[in-house]
Amino acid sequence: MKKFLGALVASTLLLSTSAFADVAVGIIDLPSILQNSTQVQTINQKLQDQFKPQQEQILALQNKIRSEAQQLAPNAATKLKPEEEQTIKTQITTDQKSLQAMIVKFQQQVGQAQESAMKAF
Repeated sequence: MKKFLGALVASTLLLSTSAFADVAVGIIDLPSILQNSTQVQTINQKLQDQFKPQQEQILALQNKIRSEAQQLAPNAATKLKPEEEQTIKTQITTDQKSLQAMIVKFQQQVGQAQESAMKAF
């Protein structure tokens, strides 16, 4: 009985191996295919052009905050009065809040635009 089961298992394995001998397995690199697609590149360029003004506004505000922060640096060329220092600190805080809101809105809009563009693709 044990020999019969052993022979049955061996023949099943042998038959199943030969049955799958013609099956080929391949790997598809979908991100690479999409990235190299001319249609996707065209979509990406349109999105970059569409959102470039907002991106420039964000960069400008970041530079403004950086400039204001440099005025408060301990090694700044001019010494500020306490009132001026407080005004700059308040302005930095306001600008940082505006920047954060701009970034969140920008990311949401870009995400939605990418999603709708890829659905149309």
